[in-house]
Amino acid sequence: MRFVFLPGLLLCSVAAPCLLASQEFLRQAAETNVNQRYMVESVSVAGVQVDEHSPSRLPRTLRHRLKELVGSQCDFAMLQELSAQIRREMRLRSVTEHLSKGSAPDRVRVNFETVRRDLAFDVSLP
Repeated sequence: MRFVFLPGLLLCSVAAPCLLASQEFLRQAAETNVNQRYMVESVSVAGVQVDEHSPSRLPRTLRHRLKELVGSQCDFAMLQELSAQIRREMRLRSVTEHLSKGSAPDRVRVNFETVRRDLAFDVSLP
């Protein structure tokens, strides 16, 4: 019975440092992202500034999260999370985040480009 658990213990003792090392590598890769040195100047959805959207167009929590981006460091993982949230909450086909130059050096503008779902359908009857 002891021999059955011994390989499992050896496997756990070998695999745990590898998993921690891979997580550390991912953390370092995220920290070395070139875009992180830029500060977010403005955020827009489909080319319209977040402040200019009507309150009924964007949910309040989503609007708040987008406004929090302005003035913070550019975090690409956060932008991807927000694009997924925009896609879910606004029921869009796809949302992609695009960065463009800001008005000053080391500043970027974030635009979430949207593609609506195709609502038209074709029915042919014999």
